[in-house]
Amino acid sequence: EVIYTAAVDRLRFSAVPPDGYRWNATTQKPEIQLSVVTSSGTVSLNGGAASQRVEGWFEAGSTLTITLTPAAGASLKRWDGGTVVEGGEAGTYTCVVAAPVTLMAVCGNESKTWVGASGARWDDEASWDPEGIPAAGDVVTIPKGKTVVIAESTAKVGVLDVLGIVSNATWDAALNASVVMVMNGGEITCGGAFDDEANATRVNIVCDDLTVEKGGRIHADKRGWQGGNTTHKSGYGPGAIPGDSYFAGGGHGGIGSYRVVNNDAPRVALATNEYGSASAPITAGSGGWGGNGRGGHGGGVVTIAASGRVTVY
Repeated sequence: EVIYTAAVDRLRFSAVPPDGYRWNATTQKPEIQLSVVTSSGTVSLNGGAASQRVEGWFEAGSTLTITLTPAAGASLKRWDGGTVVEGGEAGTYTCVVAAPVTLMAVCGNESKTWVGASGARWDDEASWDPEGIPAAGDVVTIPKGKTVVIAESTAKVGVLDVLGIVSNATWDAALNASVVMVMNGGEITCGGAFDDEANATRVNIVCDDLTVEKGGRIHADKRGWQGGNTTHKSGYGPGAIPGDSYFAGGGHGGIGSYRVVNNDAPRVALATNEYGSASAPITAGSGGWGGNGRGGHGGGVVTIAASGRVTVY
């Protein structure tokens, strides 16, 4: 209002201002919080100190000057998060402070796009355009409608844009990136339910910053221990309840429950049915058994090790 309606000379908040906004009592003007980050190199704001991530409060409607210095061998590929225009000299950019936002300077050595068959492995050189497995610092895109499978840990790419699906096929393999962007319609997941620990998979992301846009998702639903079947009349996993006369839910951070027959009252399972942690889970959920050769799969594991910021819309 102060910026766009000249007749208003003061704002009075009767409650806490929305996140990212504040009133400067000295200047009698509103301020907006902005973050600027680069996937490779450093940035500085209005001539201040340079770092990979810089944050600050700036007067609403003012013009912010950004100085970007990509790492050696890297170059700017694009800006994400807001409208940024090139300044009067190389490496200098400007934006108008209009709303709280994180501006991302996407820098990298080379741009790589997945063009292989859905379900092919990340380390298939011919599945990338230009050809070759993404190297450290590259800007990588998984297009909509495509699925890539990770069987071994990737190099730490600069930026990973996920519009399709990335699926982890093992427990130990890590998806490494400076910045991971799960876009609208994009998905990061892992392999299906397993009946042996040697075949366990999980989502395993190691990054600086991670953003999941509205419509994107990271999940391991039903990616834990298998449920029972006609040849194994109980769920799999350390929290499964043995015995084909039970209708049982698998345990994990808490103990499971079961019924001896359909109309029986639920009973609490034995204490040995409990394992892992409810507050900091790192193990997969056990499968259940519902009779007639059916059992629900346990929940899978999602591990995110982010040194910077995780943003989920």
